Formats: sequence, C-alpha cells, structure tokens
Amino acid sequence: MNNQIEWLKQIDKVHIGKSVVCPNCGSINTKVSLFRFANGVGYGDMICNTCGDTAHISRIKFPENTKASITDIP
Repeated sequence: MNNQIEWLKQIDKVHIGKSVVCPNCGSINTKVSLFRFANGVGYGDMICNTCGDTAHISRIKFPENTKASITDIP
C-alpha cells in the first residue's frame, strides 16, 4: 500500500534531522534521498527498507537551516 500523503506529512522531520517512520508498517528503517536544484526547489524519494513502501515527493522547498543531507544539482 502506498501512502504518499502520510510520507509527505513527515518531510518536516527530515529538515530537523529526525527519523522518518514508515506509514505502512511503522518501521524507522527508512531511507530519504533529497535533491535540490539551483533555484532552491527539489524533490525527495523515501523508502522503507522493511516493507518496501515508497514515495516520490516533488517541488520541495528546502529551508535555509535544514539539517537534512541534500544532493545539489547544478
């Protein structure tokens, strides 16, 4: 089952360096990959390593003080 909205609700956790919980199975064994373009907007992919549930979130605006690990794309 894919829970795009539930994953999206957790994007703020990523920005402050907290773990993301899988909305499908409740696991914290998750991976978040974030990518940012030069204009400051980007996208993210979230996956649960336990049950395989995923989400792709586009048009993310990253706060200046984010603690998330972000790959910048020129």
